[in-house]
Amino acid sequence: PASTTGGADVALTLPVSDGESGQVLRTNGSGTLSWIWPAGTGAFRASRTTNQTIPHASDTIIEYATEEIDLKSWYDPSTYKYTPQVAGYYNIRSSVLLTGVGASDDIELQIKIFKNTTNFATGADSHVDTYSGLFSVRQSAIVQMNGSSDYLLCKCSQSNNGSSSETLNGNTLYNFFEGYLLEAT
Repeated sequence: PASTTGGADVALTLPVSDGESGQVLRTNGSGTLSWIWPAGTGAFRASRTTNQTIPHASDTIIEYATEEIDLKSWYDPSTYKYTPQVAGYYNIRSSVLLTGVGASDDIELQIKIFKNTTNFATGADSHVDTYSGLFSVRQSAIVQMNGSSDYLLCKCSQSNNGSSSETLNGNTLYNFFEGYLLEAT
């Protein structure tokens, strides 16, 4: 094609393959084009529709068993793991809501995003709300994934002055795990 900066032609080198459905072309700035997955690929959202008991002082996998969105089928609602199959950076968010929290309860609540078996990001708060009996924590992270075996899952832990179990609410607005590709690598 003709150059937009002068009279010279620009040579572009197309990929040998046709790519996959949904992929787009990217240039390296020197005229070589390659197929990549666009931002938003692999979008998913899983949530809870039933209550879940969280024991005192124990990391517990959050059972996000309801798939609301799973564009590439990378989320497994039986293992609660998201295993993206495109290498890149992913925007991940998770949220939990405890219910039945009493006015005198002294609770610390943590939500943890695990990459494989390692805690990658933690959100935490201490209970102060004596009006509604509700207590929520959210966490987000940008995570680099290898596009094959890396997976993400969420865990919750809580500790309280009564050493008792607490209940995650089954409300999908407040108990969710979601994410999507930001940029392929």
